[in-house]
Formats: sequence, C-alpha cells, structure tokens
Amino acid sequence: MTAAACQSLVSRGAAGPAARVRAVAAFLISIGAIFLWTAAAGVRAATATAHAECATYAHAIALPDSDLVACWRLAGEEIAMRLVHPGRVWIGVGFGRAMAGSDAVVGRLDTGIVTDVHMTGRTLESIRSDPHQDIGEASIEVRDGSTVLTFRRRLDTRDAYDVRIAASGWQPVIWAVGGAHGFGRHSEYGRAEIDFGAGLVRELGPARLLVLHAVVMVASWGLLVPILLVITRFYKVTPRQDYPALTDNPFWFRTHRLWMTVVVIASTLAAGMAAWTIGGLSLETVHGRIGAAVIALGWFHQGLSALRGTHGGPWDRQHRPRPPDQWFGDHYSMTARRRIFEAIHIPSGFLTAAAGIAAVLTGLFLFSLSWHWYAGYGAFLLVILGLSWKFTRDGRHIRTYVALWGASPQHPGNRPR
Repeated sequence: MTAAACQSLVSRGAAGPAARVRAVAAFLISIGAIFLWTAAAGVRAATATAHAECATYAHAIALPDSDLVACWRLAGEEIAMRLVHPGRVWIGVGFGRAMAGSDAVVGRLDTGIVTDVHMTGRTLESIRSDPHQDIGEASIEVRDGSTVLTFRRRLDTRDAYDVRIAASGWQPVIWAVGGAHGFGRHSEYGRAEIDFGAGLVRELGPARLLVLHAVVMVASWGLLVPILLVITRFYKVTPRQDYPALTDNPFWFRTHRLWMTVVVIASTLAAGMAAWTIGGLSLETVHGRIGAAVIALGWFHQGLSALRGTHGGPWDRQHRPRPPDQWFGDHYSMTARRRIFEAIHIPSGFLTAAAGIAAVLTGLFLFSLSWHWYAGYGAFLLVILGLSWKFTRDGRHIRTYVALWGASPQHPGNRPR
C-alpha cells in the first residue's frame, strides 16, 4: 500500500459501526467472489494417446501437463494398469484427491520393487507400506529408454488401507515421478480425475477448499496484517489530527482490534478448510507447523487482550474532564498488570506477524507457483518496509501512551521509572 493509500484510509477518521460493518462485509464478499471464480473454473479434458507399451490395454492416455502415460483395462472386479515415463525414474500413482489419506502404488527403479502403500500426510515419512500387499503382477523396469510400472489389483480389496476404485464415474488420481537414484523428492507430480470405465481423463487443479484456504491466508496474514502493522505503529496520530491539542485518536486501535479479530477468525476457518481437504490436521510439513503456530498465536493474542486492563486518564474518550480521583487506570497509571501486558503483547505481536508471512511463503511453495508470484509478494513487502522506514524518519512513530495523553511529565507513564 502506498503512502497516499494509507492517507485515504485515515482521512475518514474514526469510522462508525456501520462503516466498519461495511468494510468487513466487503472483505468477506471479496473472498467469496474469488472462491466462486475458482469453483467455476472448468476442467480441461485430456486426450487419448497411442503408446507401444499400451498396445494390450483398452485405454491409454497422456496425463494432463505430464510426460506420464497411463493405460489400463478392466476385467471383472480387477484393474490392470501400466504407467510409462521417458527416462529412468521412480513412479508413484495414488487413488485420492491429496497425498494424505490416499492409497498408492510406488515403483522404485533402484531396487526394482513395487509396493502397495498408504499415505497419512505429505512428507516422505508419511508414506507407509501396507501390511497386506494387494497388488499382483507388479514390476518396474526400463524398456526402450522409458520406465514402465505395471501392476494389477482388485477394485475393492476390502483392505482398510486401500481405497475402493470406481469402475465408472470420476475417480480422483494423483501421481509423482522422481529421479532413479533412490526414492525421495519428486520432480513431477499432478492430479486428475479418471473415468476408468469410459476411458476419460480430465485435469483437476488444487481442491477448491484448499485454494480458498490459500486465498484467505494470503489476504489476511500476507497482505492485511503487514498493512495493519503500519497503521498500528505509525497512525496513532493521524496526519490531519491537531496534535498535541487533540489526543487519544481511536482510529488506529479500532482498526487494529477489528481487523485482527477478522484475521484470526477467517484464518481459523481457512485452516479448517485445509484440514478437511487433506483429511485432518497435518504437522508433517514446515508449512503445517508454522501455520498451526500462527493460528495458536492469533488466539493467544485474542485472549491476551483481557490483560489490557482499564484505561483511566484525566479525560474520557469524549475528551470530557474527569475529577482527579477518577484518573486511575491500568494504562494511565502504568500498573504492573499493564507493564506485563505490553512486555508480552508487543514482541509476540511482531513474532506472530513474521510467522504469518512465513506461513504464506511456505504455503505458496506447496502450490509450485512461478517466480512471478514470489517477486510480486516480495515487492509488496519491500513497499511495507519502505513506508516503515519513511514514517520512522519523519517522526511518525509515537509511543502509544504519548499519543493518548501527550508528552507532559505530569502523566505517570511519562515519568522516569
């Protein structure tokens, strides 16, 4: 956000309840519009292909945006599959919308072993061999410069670790391909839906709830929170305010309290969307661990507000004078309770904001976005840092206590400790 945009935000002064409700509604409507746009995006059907290794199979098709060719045939209650990829690679194919909760078959070229596995998360450690290997005629080998993975299995193995494969209708499928020397990080992966009966494949992007999760998290912790930091730190006294004659401008506090509450609630709901999509809370990735910490810290700050204490001071919020016997308040008198609150709230607030940005960056990485996304977000953060440097140089960083009651030493919080 530019300095002019920040100015336009604060020029309205302390917005009334109706304006704040409209602002929150606009934010939520924007998120909803993005979700509907994502949900309405059509899928692109893949086209059938011919491959020498698939000559004896009923169907052969190139998987969307991949060099992997899948071929299969149904025989009663069984399916026989073959996957072919150029070069020497390991190949994995899973039945499900995401790694967590999927049943898969993995062929390793370095060992020549094909294994029936199930996955509980998105890391290497979450891929576990099934107690019952419900695959037959399984092999992986190199022929004519391509790696060929072959296996057959029953559509319904009645194994608790296996997914029932639909003979007709759209079956979610995931796949991954990696280097031939060992089994680890994949260089290629994808998702699709296959109608094994009709021989059709269609592209399937990230799950819609997972996309909405990403949109909400980027909009809240990635964009809104850095802007709120600028407002909270540098707009305790607004440019058009007649300071120090007029103090205690509520704009920054109301903005901070309202929108941080929105951020915490919205991001908690978004975390729930991700957990629902991948089949539960996953702490097996760096993103999952940081994201869980951010949600916990967000709610910690919501609860911490109870320690804020009373306000106090020589005048009330309408700037009507109070008698001296009513000046006492935790904030005005800077009681031990208030000092403890500030000692915890301020450092942990910056830590939470930094963790939120880290969660956004690690989340974007999971979507394998192009460098343009990172460059654009990096430019936004540079604008935030640039504004912070400029406002600091211009003397805009005014201590909260001084912004509320002025710099006079008659006020307890301005006296040497």
